[in-house]
Amino acid sequence: VTLSPPDLATYSDSGISSSDDITNDSTPEFTGSCNDGDTITIIIDSMAITPTAVCSMGSYSITPTTSLPDGTYKVEVTATDPAGNLSEKSPVLL
Repeated sequence: VTLSPPDLATYSDSGISSSDDITNDSTPEFTGSCNDGDTITIIIDSMAITPTAVCSMGSYSITPTTSLPDGTYKVEVTATDPAGNLSEKSPVLL
């Protein structure tokens, strides 16, 4: 499975444009494309966060349950298929 980098949901993006991936939201929503049935995990600075999401209709949406302090983060995703196979990490969203 090849994953694209996660994206900051438009309404969580508070930068100059809705696509610059800058936010002042401490629990921003991350979205992306995936294979139906895969369990998607967001990894922020090498730490998996909760919750995970099950891919449905080719996409996922995950909002961290714990607030993120102000700062810059490296955000990646992994996918685990229904057979338990773990993907490589996606490219990084910076």
